[in-house]
Amino acid sequence: MTDRKEYLTEYPAPLVEQMAPNYLGNPNAVAEILNEFVTEIYGWVGQRSSGAMTADEMTELAYARSRKFAAIFSGENPDYAGIIGWNTRSGGGLGAYLMADLGHYWQNNRDTFGNDPYRACYGWLLWATVDAMKIDDEDLTALKMGDRLKSVIRLLTGTTKRV
Repeated sequence: MTDRKEYLTEYPAPLVEQMAPNYLGNPNAVAEILNEFVTEIYGWVGQRSSGAMTADEMTELAYARSRKFAAIFSGENPDYAGIIGWNTRSGGGLGAYLMADLGHYWQNNRDTFGNDPYRACYGWLLWATVDAMKIDDEDLTALKMGDRLKSVIRLLTGTTKRV
């Protein structure tokens, strides 16, 4: 008889890799990354409201952060383990899905972000965050932002439901 204990106490190597906090196929890891960006955007809006930051300063920071976002999700940042064939700049993958799913936002803003769908996705996230913050009810803001984050997490991890 085989000792079944060894089968119940260890995860297989591929599953362990998928649960890693830097794996871009891990929805929890992607949520943490997005949380950092969104928290930063909330801070900028607060600074803008108080007069501590100008619109030009916020725009400059946003373009810089869009490059960091793009490096992470395009697989160019070695601190993150991308999904092979998904987090890439070569053919298909996430970049192609971003262009399709961002639709009009992509078409209207692609030049602003250097024709980079990953940077445009960050721009959309910034817009979505600021737009949600315009609601006077904190609970409704949180609900709207939560729905948007769930959607972008599914998109970035390649688990978007297609109807």
